[in-house]
Amino acid sequence: MIQYLNYLDHSLFEWIQLNLRNETLDPVIAVFRDKYFWFPLYIFFFTWIFFHYRANFWYWIFAFVLTIVISDQLCSTVLKKSFKRIRPCNEIYFKEHFNQPIGCGSGFSMPSSHASNHMAIAILFTLGFADSMRRMRWVLPLWALIIGFAQVYVGVHFPFDVMVGFTIGLVIGIMVYLLFKSKLGNEKSLLD
Repeated sequence: MIQYLNYLDHSLFEWIQLNLRNETLDPVIAVFRDKYFWFPLYIFFFTWIFFHYRANFWYWIFAFVLTIVISDQLCSTVLKKSFKRIRPCNEIYFKEHFNQPIGCGSGFSMPSSHASNHMAIAILFTLGFADSMRRMRWVLPLWALIIGFAQVYVGVHFPFDVMVGFTIGLVIGIMVYLLFKSKLGNEKSLLD
């Protein structure tokens, strides 16, 4: 079963590389996975939280940091070292057959920390601001999906690495949201 899943994962990765890669899109998609590219979005979002939910601003900052720390440490420190899966850009076949638009890195591949971290934040904020962002609920999860896809597109992760990262991020985002909601629920609303 594991061999079949690995075959499917490799086949999907190869299909993406052969059918979706484009020299014009390469630099654009590569930028999407760069954490520094998204800093203006983070600044905008935290400014929005500050002006709309000032009373709980520091709770949201703490929830954000806690979410990232749990997600990143679980993926990078625990799971990647347990799975020890080689990145596609370091596998001989893919390295020889596909040109990648960014450096590969020497770390392991499974699960994708980028996918986990961004999905966790997307879910935390989507749940936390569900009432005030009713019409835009899909924006943050879509943002996380784009970043996850970019990881596969540039060749640093297999699709299943990203899917596992998304699943971990989803669970962590929900758990941190529920933790903060339960801690603040009786005293004050998260959205004051």
